[in-house]
Amino acid sequence: MKKIILLFVVISNFLFSQNLIIRDFYTKKEISNVQIFDVEENNKSLNTKNYKFSKKILIQKEFYNDLILEVDQISNSEIFLVPKITEIEEVVILKNNFLFGNLSKNAVTGKLNEAKEMESVCANLLVLNFKSKISNFNFFIFDINKKSEIQFVVYELSDGKLGTKIYNQVISKYSKGWNEIILEQELILPKGKYYFGIQYIVDKNENDVFTFKTSNGIRYFRGPLIGLSKNKVETVFFGKERNYNFNKYNFMQYLKIYKYEE
Repeated sequence: MKKIILLFVVISNFLFSQNLIIRDFYTKKEISNVQIFDVEENNKSLNTKNYKFSKKILIQKEFYNDLILEVDQISNSEIFLVPKITEIEEVVILKNNFLFGNLSKNAVTGKLNEAKEMESVCANLLVLNFKSKISNFNFFIFDINKKSEIQFVVYELSDGKLGTKIYNQVISKYSKGWNEIILEQELILPKGKYYFGIQYIVDKNENDVFTFKTSNGIRYFRGPLIGLSKNKVETVFFGKERNYNFNKYNFMQYLKIYKYEE
């Protein structure tokens, strides 16, 4: 009789001392922050220790299937939850990345931007022969006299001129040499022609303006000097007072593009 009582005590101590360990059914890794409820007591909140005083429990975890267990049938402290299956409505494959623009490694000179041109644009022409996702923009800074803000922009081509601006992203951090930015928003362009490049942001208090003395008097310039090199890329400048093509040099800017397929 003493042996039976002792055995009962040992079994009881084992059952009431074990804490549940919740694991992923496939990876076998332990899952944290799991919710446990008493099914028969209005879903009273429990934990991995005090669950044993309930008859039936509900175990829940986001992205996993719910599990209901009879407490007296729990023989192992390890409980496995099965992940829910997520259906993917659309599969988009990004492949065949390309670099478009002026990839020259050495800058020959830099473009001075006159303050009177206001929010001028230094851009390269991009011809897309397929639907594309733009991911990265690289640009070269030849020199910095005043470190004002600039922005990366994409314009549609309209009768050989800047059309509608379809993307802009402020660039507040840059340095001399090559710089790279990752686009903050998804930009998917259909087949077509576009201008992409750097646009100067006008500072109303003109703290970013610097001067040069010339034979014709003092001239006012703004912002960093965009790098120029010799390459076979159609480069354009659009300002408030002047619009022209660069025939000798090209802006050192290029994009990383992925072919976009649905």
